[in-house]
This record gives sequence, structure tokens and C-alpha cells, in this order.
Amino acid sequence: MLTKRLNYNVPQDLTPAIRMLAEMDGTTPAYWLRKALEKLVNERFSVNNNHQINLGDLEAIRGE
Repeated sequence: MLTKRLNYNVPQDLTPAIRMLAEMDGTTPAYWLRKALEKLVNERFSVNNNHQINLGDLEAIRGE
């Protein structure tokens, strides 16, 4: 159940991509954004709680 809202303005340059992705997934842009945010928040908490390191993010491994 949603109890409190956060109002967020989506940057104009992202709007077409979000609409396209939502259509591809068969959902509304608002629902697609909600699910994308839920996934990101859950991933961040999971990484922080488990102290995992994504080795692909390390510059030395990528050769940069």
C-alpha cells in the first residue's frame, strides 16, 4: 500500500525511452518507473548489507 508520495520530474530526454520500455513490458510508464526504482533500491540495500563488490566496476580490472 502506498502511504506517502514522492513527486519526481523525469528528465525530458528520458521520457521517450521510459515510454518505449514500458510499452515493451506491457505496462504504464508510471508502473514501469515504480518497478525500476524498487529494483534499484533493493539492489543497493542488498549490496550494502552483504558487502559485495562488483569486480566489473573496478577500473584496474577493466584496464582503464
